[in-house]
Amino acid sequence: MSTRNGHRTMHAAAPAAETRMEKQVTGLIQVGSDLRADECQALVAVAGHDLTLTNGGGALFVAGNDFTLTNGGAGIIATRGDLALTNGGCGVLVAGGDVTLATSGAQGDGSTGLVMARSVTLEGKATVTVEITPERVAGALVGLAVFLPMAIWRRLRG
Repeated sequence: MSTRNGHRTMHAAAPAAETRMEKQVTGLIQVGSDLRADECQALVAVAGHDLTLTNGGGALFVAGNDFTLTNGGAGIIATRGDLALTNGGCGVLVAGGDVTLATSGAQGDGSTGLVMARSVTLEGKATVTVEITPERVAGALVGLAVFLPMAIWRRLRG
């Protein structure tokens, strides 16, 4: 781990290793392997593989593979793999795989602003304001291809 200008940067020695953190507040976390953080707050966290965060949050999280957040929140989360958010909220989620958003009762509303993913599953009270998936994009294109010409034709007919 190195410290520069008050920011901690954690570097994992081997890609297969897991870096663990507990009860820390830090500006930047960067590891080339898996990162597991419990009760941590990070402005920016970047993990080369899986990133798991429990009881914490931050502004920006980037995971090279899968991302899991339980009881926390984030501004932006980006991951190449699947993403699971339980009892938390997020402004923007971008995932190359599947996204599962879940809440259990009094743990909050579980609201998320924008989700871009292969698929989105909502459980409990979880909500999404804007959801962009391949199915929704295809549906919008089909709608435009079918209904727009019909609307123009009706308008021209008078």
